[in-house]
Amino acid sequence: MNERIEWLRQQSFAAVPAVSAERALLVTRTYRDHHGKHSVPVLRARVDRESCEHQAIYLGAEELGTLLSREMGKPRARGIGEVRSCGTGMRTKAKQA
Repeated sequence: MNERIEWLRQQSFAAVPAVSAERALLVTRTYRDHHGKHSVPVLRARVDRESCEHQAIYLGAEELGTLLSREMGKPRARGIGEVRSCGTGMRTKAKQA
């Protein structure tokens, strides 16, 4: 296990369990709006979709630094590959130079 994974594991175990009011509101709204219209698995999928589209993403200071420091060889370089955006259904290929 590398240092980053070990650190994330320790952070996960040290975190105090809590309820997210934001997620609770999304789940409640989704079930209320779609109650009786879909099966339970479809309702759960709709909750996941709502979470991807509307719930804020938490990034700690250490994680943000890791994401921003990915080495691409030179300043402002970009990787080439598929770009995905959670919840929008958009999938595009990055243009090759």
